[in-house]
Amino acid sequence: MKFNQPMIAVGLLIASFLLCHCASPGQVTYAPHRTSPSKALSGVVTSSYPVKYTRNSGLGAAIGSIGGAALGSRIGSGYTSHIAGSMAGSILGRLGGHAAEGALRERYAREISVRAGGRTYRTISDVNPPLRKGDRVLVLTNVYGHVLNIVPSR
Repeated sequence: MKFNQPMIAVGLLIASFLLCHCASPGQVTYAPHRTSPSKALSGVVTSSYPVKYTRNSGLGAAIGSIGGAALGSRIGSGYTSHIAGSMAGSILGRLGGHAAEGALRERYAREISVRAGGRTYRTISDVNPPLRKGDRVLVLTNVYGHVLNIVPSR
């Protein structure tokens, strides 16, 4: 069976999509009990530090992988060199796409620790003005006790 370049490119495209999709964590699409506050605890901010954070969706890695595979398949003249170039391009494209998406989605915020109800809660907050050590706050939690929001107390 003879393979042509478009057939190889389509196969690698499908493979890289599957690999990117399998590597991403599963997400719950509907769980109102996780997003509705069930408890509001009064507390005090015990620490507040500036941090940089990013939330990659995986889209940059997927696009980079596909683009890298397409460009890499153009390397060489034989079947084996097309496959090797496509695989190397896919890997390098994935790494580059992940880094590029991270740079675009990078944000500055504060890591806040709050002592409330006998527990310490930590979260990343980009509230303006920022919460400082000693500020009185309300910690809103869901039914599992996970922090949903920390808001200044009035």
